[in-house]
Amino acid sequence: MEDIMTEIELKTMELKHTIQELNLKRIALLHKKMSIATSRMSHMMEDGENKFAKFKYVTYNQMFEKLSTILQEEGLSMIPEISEASSEAKQGKKSINNFVTLVGVIEITDVDTGYQIKKRWVAEGYDAGDKAMYKAETYLMKTFIQSTFLVASGEDPDGKVAGNRPTGSPNYNTNSNSYNNRKQGSNQPKTSKKELKFDPNITFRNQLASLINDKILTQDIIKDVLESEGYSFSDVVNIKGKEAEEMFNLILKEV
Repeated sequence: MEDIMTEIELKTMELKHTIQELNLKRIALLHKKMSIATSRMSHMMEDGENKFAKFKYVTYNQMFEKLSTILQEEGLSMIPEISEASSEAKQGKKSINNFVTLVGVIEITDVDTGYQIKKRWVAEGYDAGDKAMYKAETYLMKTFIQSTFLVASGEDPDGKVAGNRPTGSPNYNTNSNSYNNRKQGSNQPKTSKKELKFDPNITFRNQLASLINDKILTQDIIKDVLESEGYSFSDVVNIKGKEAEEMFNLILKEV
């Protein structure tokens, strides 16, 4: 009886070992495919231009179309699912803004083996109308693709002009970056507020462009402040005088 039990236990151990080896091979194959996809996604032309801050970037349409082709050719599938959603209305200076926060789970699967990984991602969208949910969904996928497949696209103006705030996780885990982390990026030099002040002889638009070009603040942060006060990014050309000075000083609080 003891010999029989020993034989059963041996077979069980061999089976567990075989399954473990198989899983390791499936994991390695999936990550190999992901590595190839990332390499292919890195070679993209900057087909969009931000005329305000004067730089070029990779548009979301190009990213999405190229990734769809690569996933199919490499034997991968990507399925997003919204697991949590919350909304909040905030009163700005000119209108009420609707803020939507989404938590998504994106599942990437190797179609040849069935092995999959899941990534949790968070994004926000805001709009004075009824498009906050759509903007949050779009920006969630956009920032996920950029981070997961290491797509270099400058300041990523598409989402920021549309009124979106990314807070997604760049790793294969459930951690998420905060708004403060983006504000305190390593590429931003330390600048004293005393060195910055509103100049009535320069247009509000050009002064904001200088903050961006000099890497004092990102366009994303400036957009966040404008939206919180009920302005759209296109309103900067019409903001003048005392109103411009008040908004500029409010934006400088983010330095």
